[in-house]
Amino acid sequence: MAKKDPAPPTPQRLSELLEDMFGLIYYRFAGDSMSLMAESGLTMPQIVTMKILDHAGPQSISVVGERLSLTPSTVSHLVDQLVKKGLIDRSEDPDDRRQKRIAITAAGSALLNRLTDDRVTEIARVLGSLDPDTRNAMAGAVERAIADLSRDLPTAHPGATKR
Repeated sequence: MAKKDPAPPTPQRLSELLEDMFGLIYYRFAGDSMSLMAESGLTMPQIVTMKILDHAGPQSISVVGERLSLTPSTVSHLVDQLVKKGLIDRSEDPDDRRQKRIAITAAGSALLNRLTDDRVTEIARVLGSLDPDTRNAMAGAVERAIADLSRDLPTAHPGATKR
């Protein structure tokens, strides 16, 4: 009798599996990752803000606040800190003078690229312990997932770094 392929996991089960996997990866290099964040002097919301701007290009402060689910005053403070560090620029929105637009600077992109490269190196070190067949299967599945998840996203601006 032919063996039936198992049903694909539910989105909930896949989410649980990914959470377990990321938990194990982060467990193995948590100290390195935290020291990188401390060295940069950035918080996670600041890094995510920079990633949004790096991927999507200049955005209104309100759009970034919505994406991060933060109050306007919290986003304003976060933006002020990034502007002071020279990592983003803030300017008047040409279409609506009441709005401000923010954009990542060259210094912000360079720092983000360094943080990303360091994180990729850390994760590669951890994933190096996987069996080569497991890594190969995982790479194919992740590449297909990235393609599926990217399908409806706006195109990155020309300066965005993609691997």
